Amino acid sequence: MSFVRWSGDEAADDRTSIGMVLSSEDAGQCDECMIDTGAGVHVCTNWSAFTSLQEDTMSFVGWRGETSRSEAFGDVKVCATDAMSGSDVILDLVDTRYASNGVSNLLSLEQLELDGWVPFYTKAVKPADRKMHLDRGSVRLLLHKRSGHYWLKVRRTAADVHDGRGRPTICCDEVAYELCTSKRSGTEAVGSQGHGDGAGRPQGVRLR
Repeated sequence: MSFVRWSGDEAADDRTSIGMVLSSEDAGQCDECMIDTGAGVHVCTNWSAFTSLQEDTMSFVGWRGETSRSEAFGDVKVCATDAMSGSDVILDLVDTRYASNGVSNLLSLEQLELDGWVPFYTKAVKPADRKMHLDRGSVRLLLHKRSGHYWLKVRRTAADVHDGRGRPTICCDEVAYELCTSKRSGTEAVGSQGHGDGAGRPQGVRLR
């Protein structure tokens, strides 16, 4: 499920859509996540960023009342930068929902606050010039505003690449595995490039 916000001049017909649920183009180890004040869960569009995946039975209701099922969920570990010291900050995003057709990675502000992060905003006169801070103890994350939303730059941690070849170790049942592989829009099936175990499964997958 996704929400779309439009920006630009409607009269000039130059509006662009902004996804509310970054593109899943395999842009290396760096990525961006958009803060979502309405989402109750984190959302990731990149299958390979998960350190675990399993079948999800949760349903979500959109603002129009439509319902949709989550494809799968699991844990994502990313690294951000402490704006105060410049050191790395590890974010453990547990129970993150996988959205193969999503256009943006989402960080749920609700979940971040439950994890101890406190939001603050700079006092720039123009809303577009404001920045968001997420503070926890002596650590501060800095988020810049773009197209009306606050974005956090992150990169994957070494822990995500624990088979030595950039493939996550997945723990899921047969149904979740089918979801994980068949929903990867615009990509080849897992194992089609010589990375499989002979049965179409990626190496490292443990089926219950």
